Amino acid sequence: MRGILEVGNQGFGFLRSAEKSFRIQQDDIHVGNNLVQKYSLHTGHYIVGTVGGRSPRGRGPSLARIGARNLFGQRRTFGSQFSRCRLCCC
Repeated sequence: MRGILEVGNQGFGFLRSAEKSFRIQQDDIHVGNNLVQKYSLHTGHYIVGTVGGRSPRGRGPSLARIGARNLFGQRRTFGSQFSRCRLCCC
C-alpha cells in the first residue's frame, strides 16, 4: 500500500491517494500514532507499507509495517523488503 500521509491533531493519520484526488475515503489506510512517533512521520510523507487488518474503533484498514518513506527527495527505507522505493522519485 502507498499514499501521502495526513496526520491529525490526535497523533494518528491516514494515507491519502492521488488517484482519488487526496479526498477522504472510507477505505483510507489508518496509520497509528505508534508508527507516526516511531518513524517521526509528518503530513506530506510518501509512505510505502503493508496493511495488517482493521484499525481500532472502525477507522478502516490499518498500516502494519512501513517499508519506505519519502519527503521532498529525502528517501528513508526500513527493513530489507523495501531496499528501494520504486513507486516515487527515490
